[in-house]
Amino acid sequence: MTANKPKLNGFEFLERLGRGAFGEVWKARDRTADNLRAIKIVAREILREQDVRRLIAEAQTMARLPNHRNRVVIHQIKDGITNCFLVMDYVRGGPLDRLTAPEQPMPWPRAVRYIAGVGDGLLEVHERGLLHRDIKPANILLDPDRDEAVLGDFGLTVSVDLAGRGAGTRGYAAPEAYRGAATVRSDIFSLAASLLHLVTGERPRENVRPTDHAKWASLPGELQQVIDRGLEPDPDRRPDLPAFLALLREARWKALTDRMLAAVPDTPVRVKLQASVAVARPDRPEAFRPLVRDGHVLPAATGDFVKVEARADADGFLTVLVLESSGELEVGLPCPTEPENRFGAGQRCSLIFRLTPPAGTERLLIHWSAEEVRRTPMQWREWLERVGPSPGRTEPGNAEGRVRGAEVVRVSIGPAAEGQRRLLVIPVPHVTPP
Repeated sequence: MTANKPKLNGFEFLERLGRGAFGEVWKARDRTADNLRAIKIVAREILREQDVRRLIAEAQTMARLPNHRNRVVIHQIKDGITNCFLVMDYVRGGPLDRLTAPEQPMPWPRAVRYIAGVGDGLLEVHERGLLHRDIKPANILLDPDRDEAVLGDFGLTVSVDLAGRGAGTRGYAAPEAYRGAATVRSDIFSLAASLLHLVTGERPRENVRPTDHAKWASLPGELQQVIDRGLEPDPDRRPDLPAFLALLREARWKALTDRMLAAVPDTPVRVKLQASVAVARPDRPEAFRPLVRDGHVLPAATGDFVKVEARADADGFLTVLVLESSGELEVGLPCPTEPENRFGAGQRCSLIFRLTPPAGTERLLIHWSAEEVRRTPMQWREWLERVGPSPGRTEPGNAEGRVRGAEVVRVSIGPAAEGQRRLLVIPVPHVTPP
């Protein structure tokens, strides 16, 4: 194909985004809808006719799938005499491989969230009996408005029963894919290899062990184990996709929990922050009782109401973050129903929420600051993933260091019995990221 702009009725081609073995991808404007699209153009001369027919058939199957926030949508399929056109969503953030380098790998909690989201978008593809066969950071796009990853480039997607030919990209493709025996677990190998690339900044190479990557030793042990399981050479020993995603999210949840714990200063400083927790049954939401009595932890089950109360001995603002067992971070206070989060010295802050499935553990982070801090849930998530709380840091412009931390009361509820939940309340000082 030439570098000249292609032509397709109803579209204005703007710039070429990339070129691969099967053709080119262009950014184009849909004149009818007046929005941007990505158009993959496959020259028929590159493929055999039967391969073109297969590509069109599989693209039609993909186009019939319900929309998913972590998967590029195929809107149109145009098959001309010389070219085949796939009209897809345009995701302006570009591929993830441009966001990482050996000297600057992606923060691993963020990388895990991206790959887990891509896995969510892949679930329905597998349920329809399809394989992607070319998952890699170059084919995973960032939606910066939502800070989420979107799986794209379904040009090698194929039915499981037709996946006999070797396909994929060296370093990311599973060993069995080159033997013509690809299965749905081959995509899991590619997900793990993509995650390895993001967290080390280095493209994986064949016959190179994960431990050979310079950044490998700095990763938490639980994440190393998940990546190792995904890169298992024997596909029968790899976890299936739901199990792999659960392992990823558990590893990320533990990491964020550790960051919360690390934020609690070891020594008391000026501001004292205290917290307490009570629980009530769903049928009696008004009858709260302490969760810790005489040193013993009382049971709390899924569906129970939990009341968290906190107060500081200095005027300031209290923000409550909820880290769910799924790994999602929500802002409990301020919120639309309780927009005011300024509290005077000794004034009690009270928050009630409900323990919800899936089974796991929830974490609450109570954040005190002398000045108002307004961040969206996305910004708080970015703060915890990328920067993380740093004990002892002072706020910018605060030469006196008058807000350095807080004396805290940790309330730990657990370990949880079957069907019950653990709750850890962690008050932390105010820290402003650079």
